[in-house]
Parts: sequence; structure tokens; C-alpha cells
Amino acid sequence: AVIPFSKKRRFSRVLSVTLICCALSTLEPAHAQTPASVVLREGIDAFSSGLDAITSALARLTGVGSKTNSNTSSSTIFKNGYLYAKKKPVTIRSKSLAMAFAVSTLNVFDRKELTNKPYADPFHDLNYYLAGSKEASDAAMFLNPEEREAFSSRFNHLRDWILAQPDNSIEPHTLFVESLKLTNGDMFGSAILAHDLLRKEARFFDNRYIVYKSTLEERAAFFNKFIDLRGDLDDRGKGNRGDHAGTWYRMFGILTKVLSATTTTSDNAFDLNLFDRYQHRLTVAGAELLKPLIMWRDPDTRKIEINLKAVSVADYFIRFLNKYGSSEALPEIPSQNSYLARGRKSFCGLLLQARL
Repeated sequence: AVIPFSKKRRFSRVLSVTLICCALSTLEPAHAQTPASVVLREGIDAFSSGLDAITSALARLTGVGSKTNSNTSSSTIFKNGYLYAKKKPVTIRSKSLAMAFAVSTLNVFDRKELTNKPYADPFHDLNYYLAGSKEASDAAMFLNPEEREAFSSRFNHLRDWILAQPDNSIEPHTLFVESLKLTNGDMFGSAILAHDLLRKEARFFDNRYIVYKSTLEERAAFFNKFIDLRGDLDDRGKGNRGDHAGTWYRMFGILTKVLSATTTTSDNAFDLNLFDRYQHRLTVAGAELLKPLIMWRDPDTRKIEINLKAVSVADYFIRFLNKYGSSEALPEIPSQNSYLARGRKSFCGLLLQARL
């Protein structure tokens, strides 16, 4: 279908404002003394990389077809509900949830024991895996070769642990730490292990790029173990408002992406530079904004908001690891009431914040 020029122009304005706001959300005073020419040149490079990431992800998504397993219709899948009653939406407080990640991690591992070991596969792009590609569907290929053999057993151990937990009990940081124990402190390995399990269980019916046996009943039982991060769950309702499973696996997919760009410094601290933070926001916002033009209109209107929050959580998580990694006294782990705020802000309001 041909997109009217007026809609194209309106969309380009929205996209331009979004990209500017995403860039502003990553600026820090420490970079104020950097020469303008260097900032501009690096900014252009990061902008180009971000667009490449968006283009590659969307190209893969549009080229892999749209059929699900013949014995499972999409209407049946999205009528499957969870134990949660619909209530007022909540907003994730990025700093508080990131603090929960950092303190929970440092309660189990000393910072010097933590590693971050993504493997740069020369034949496969991590963006293709995250977007959903048959050619890059094996999460283990993004681990170092010596770690790949253990991936399957770790996957099964993590699934068994989840199913053994009480309903409505697993929080994002508790899942991460449990996965981190299985990977012996490898943060990237922990994130991609959790993401692979969450996405396979959530999308077992999508045989375009997932080979995983499950049922709708098993899927519901699995995700009932996790707390509600949204407050607007209504999966039985019209339009599939409130994607509980998708919210969880996208959060860990974004954490995987951010950790893939995180480097380790000489003093065993972790570093994510200014323009990587900008690029990640650009990617998660731009991909969702472009999707309705070339693919479909997503019924989950809060996806961009929550994805941007997930980027910010990952960013602050790295900062807090560095801040508290050498501290003898750790803060308390923030409670759910601390990192989930009642009510929600508009998408524009979130973008215009200096810190997401």
C-alpha cells in the first residue's frame, strides 16, 4: 500500500523529535568539555550504526514470513490469560530497578569475579538473533566456544528453577542473579540465557525461527511465576492489551544488547560509552516507530515506553556495579513498591526527560 505524503511527513517529524530526545537522554555533564568536532563525528557514526541496526532487524523480520504453526491460531494464543487482574498501569523506575539488579548481583559475586564475555561471531549478527531470525536462532553461537556446550544444561536448569518458584514471585533481578549463578558470573551469558528461555516459552508457536515444545497451558503456568511489570495486563481482552510475556523477554533482550557493547577496563570496571547508550535508545524506539509503516500496527501501545525503560535500567545497572563494586556496605535491595510507580507517564513525557 502507498503511504500518503502527509502521513510520511507527519511520521518523519515524530521520528526526528524522537531521535533528538533519545540523544538528549544520554547526555552527561562530563562530556561538556569534549571538542565539538569529536562529539559531532562520533555522534554521526553512532547515528549511522543505529540506523543500520534498525534496518537489519526490520529487514529480517519482514523477510521471514508471517505464518504460525498450523494447529495454533493467533486468536487462541492471545486469548490465553494470566492470573493477574487488570489494574491501574505502573511505570518502571529505572534507577531503582537498576539498583536492585546491581545490589542483588554484588550480594552474590564480588565485582572482580564478574565477567562480560560476548562472542563476536563473524558470520552472525546479534541484532538478527534479537529481531528473530532463523539464520541466527541459536543463542549459544554468541557465547565463547568453551561456554557453548554447557548452554543447553544451563537452559534446562534455569527453566526447572523458574517452575519451582511460587506464582507471582520472580522479579527481574532475581531471575538475572539465578542465571548468573549458572554462568559463573558471566553477565552477557546470563542475560542471553534468560532471554532465550523467556522468548522460546513466550513464542513457542512461531516456527519461523523457534524450535521449542510447549503448550498454551504450559506457557501460562511458566509466566505466572513472574511478577507483573506493567499493571495493565488484559491478555484476555480485545486487542491483546498488556503483553506480559513479551515485556519480560524484551527486557532481557535489551539487557543482552547493552551488555554486548559493554567493555571491561583495566581496573575491572565496566564501561558503556555515551554513544552506545544513544544508539540503543535509537534502535528500540526507531524499530517500533517504523514497524506500523512496513509491517503491522502493534496492539501494545506501551512497548516503546517499556523498551526505553529497559535500556535505561541496563545503563544504570552498569553504573551502579562500578559505584558499589568496591563498597564494603551495600544498600538494601529496592522493593517492588520502589521500582514500580503507580500510574504512568505519556510517551512524550518519558522522551523529554533528561534521564529515562
